[in-house]
Amino acid sequence: HACPLYYPLIWLLGLFALILPRLISGQICPKAKPISYYQVKTTCQSMVRPIRNAIMKTRTLITAVVVLGLSTPIFGQGVLYQHLGANNPTGEGFTLLTSGAGGTASPIPNDAGVAAWATQVGAGGTLWYSGQLNSLSPVQSDWVLSVNMRVLQSGHSFENSFVQVRTSDYIYSLWFAAQADGDPIVRAGAFASGPVFVMEGVGAGYHDYQLRYSSIAGNAQLWVDGVMRLSGITSTGQSGTSVLQWGEGQAGPSSSRWGSVSIQVVPEPSSFGLMLVGLSAVGLTSGFRQRRDCVSVPYREPSTRRA
Repeated sequence: HACPLYYPLIWLLGLFALILPRLISGQICPKAKPISYYQVKTTCQSMVRPIRNAIMKTRTLITAVVVLGLSTPIFGQGVLYQHLGANNPTGEGFTLLTSGAGGTASPIPNDAGVAAWATQVGAGGTLWYSGQLNSLSPVQSDWVLSVNMRVLQSGHSFENSFVQVRTSDYIYSLWFAAQADGDPIVRAGAFASGPVFVMEGVGAGYHDYQLRYSSIAGNAQLWVDGVMRLSGITSTGQSGTSVLQWGEGQAGPSSSRWGSVSIQVVPEPSSFGLMLVGLSAVGLTSGFRQRRDCVSVPYREPSTRRA
């Protein structure tokens, strides 16, 4: 049988145990100066200290990994669904839905410097994309619905392009249109009757729209290009399923370009507090590491004089 690897280590330790007392007392090499106990202790501590520090650093690293692992669900549940640029939404998990005469959809790799997905419908047609949401995620949490888009064709009194969050508890929508001069119009809430914000003088370009929902307040705010424009937006009803939908939802003609569409769950403050407590624990573990510096006693020649 092969000799286990730990056998030689045991032999070496036994040999060291036999030699060490004789080495200290000077029996092995009489001409050499005897080694004091404190010198042996100092030598051993100097050898052990790097190993101990490495163990402490490893423990700190493991603690950090565990804390970050526990906090991963805080961010892992962040983006529930998203569309980006000129990617085909059906390849991102969305389902294409049409009615009536339907419409067309195509990628626009460079629309004035923006990669986008184009949707267009004629009279009597609708075309939109739908993504299934976890029914509990948006209902029990705060969330942000973000859209970067521009409207090419739509009557200013009849919004066609839309984005919508539907759950068993509520429905929140944004409806987009454009004035004759191209300035965008966004309506929050119910179709054709919700509050409206008009972006006067900005022209038909891409803009960032956000619908920020608060589960505590039970309503939402509309932010446009980083500025809050409407508040106290309420639900317009309920839905049997939880979905994110966007596209051309009313009879056209209408046309839009979508740079991005996403819905993201916002972690509760308590979740951030839990993560900060864990990271603080990592810092304390690293900062209060025990540093036991060895105390060495200088060697003194044994006295040869007799009392």
